[in-house]
Amino acid sequence: MQFFWAFLKREDVDYYDGVDRPLFERACSKFGKLDKSQMYGFAHALSLGGKPEVANSDIVELSVYHDISRQLNVTDIVRL
Repeated sequence: MQFFWAFLKREDVDYYDGVDRPLFERACSKFGKLDKSQMYGFAHALSLGGKPEVANSDIVELSVYHDISRQLNVTDIVRL
């Protein structure tokens, strides 16, 4: 994974809200640092009508979030 992430730019994988503002920095400010097993995720999945906004974000367990996203057939966990 480290090799994969090493060549990506933050702006290439950041989500943007309804007015095209990036979410990552605002999520960092709101929630703080993550543990190795955590990520910022959407409390209500975008594929189920959740909105791409900080108010719909939370700290989630990475493996659980990816597993649930996979079951929902979410293919854009990370936009490339």
